[in-house]
Amino acid sequence: MVNIKWFTPAPRDILIRISTYIVGPVIVLIPTFIAGANNGDWVSTMAGVGGVLLAIYVIAYLFSSVSAYGIDADQLIIRKPVGAISIPYSQIISIKSIEKLNAGFKVFANAGLFGYFGLFFSEDDNKTVGVYATRLKQLVRIQIANSKTYYLSPAEPEKFVEAVKQHLNQNHQGGEKS
Repeated sequence: MVNIKWFTPAPRDILIRISTYIVGPVIVLIPTFIAGANNGDWVSTMAGVGGVLLAIYVIAYLFSSVSAYGIDADQLIIRKPVGAISIPYSQIISIKSIEKLNAGFKVFANAGLFGYFGLFFSEDDNKTVGVYATRLKQLVRIQIANSKTYYLSPAEPEKFVEAVKQHLNQNHQGGEKS
């Protein structure tokens, strides 16, 4: 049995809460009502258009929402409702807490519904980075061997960094770890 220590993500920031709980539902409802008004057949139009838009909303949740960050004996895990991303400790060069990420623009990412997920251009790193977060402040920055960088937002970033560093030290892996 695998022993994984789970860390909860930080609460969603104001942009994510507004996008998820206000803008998202409005984006689903307005086209549905417009289509129903234009068509005259409210029931089937609302079911069809609303169903498609709701499906898109649910898919965004399943793939963009971070549900937990885990640490086991061999790797760090980013858990989502569908799937997970693993970062082996052997690949970690450095890990540290940072105050905020200056994300210049989205490369292939979601920044709104349910969180920040995907590839962003980081003005701090001057390159594309992977972000799996619920806010862009009080983050954990992880640099791995192939020059990739990840940003995560556990609720307790310092405790998360210390827990990962303990595993890195136990396994004599990783480099800087600061």
